[in-house]
Amino acid sequence: DIPTILKTRSENLSLGYGLPLRGIFASGDGGARAWLPDNLSQSYLRSHQQGINRPPSFDPLTHIPDQVTENHEISLGWTFSRVNLNYSFSLGEQDNRQPGRARADFENISHGVNLGVQLTDNLNVNLGAGITDAKDDEQDLTRKTDSYTLDIDWRFFRRLGFRGSYSLTEADDSRGLA
Repeated sequence: DIPTILKTRSENLSLGYGLPLRGIFASGDGGARAWLPDNLSQSYLRSHQQGINRPPSFDPLTHIPDQVTENHEISLGWTFSRVNLNYSFSLGEQDNRQPGRARADFENISHGVNLGVQLTDNLNVNLGAGITDAKDDEQDLTRKTDSYTLDIDWRFFRRLGFRGSYSLTEADDSRGLA
């Protein structure tokens, strides 16, 4: 109860589930429908942080937080013999509600794809790609990031192998600042 210390209240809500779609929607003869994902998962998180008092030294227009953040994620995964394919989508939004900062909002949208192939019993190769668009309303700016990965796992002998990764990230923005 010290009047010069800012107090905040945080409220969080999270939901999530996973469904084995291929198993749930098996064909009439009990066989799997190969085009269905093996799994679908979805999650949602909402967080609201808000200042609940006004210390004497705080400017009420800019220093008392009031922010809502929401994140949505969806993932799909398929497995075919020696091949794995995964897709993910996420949407994140940050809504600043404090006076004087109402336009300091952000939105992030991401897509990702990962393909894993077991070429032989001893050689696995994974390829990945991701795209993220990050929108900053206050700056009227959208940042775009593209990323690519290559992973190799190669076992020469039972106790000797090679594991290597390469990644490339490219970034740009809507105003050519970066």
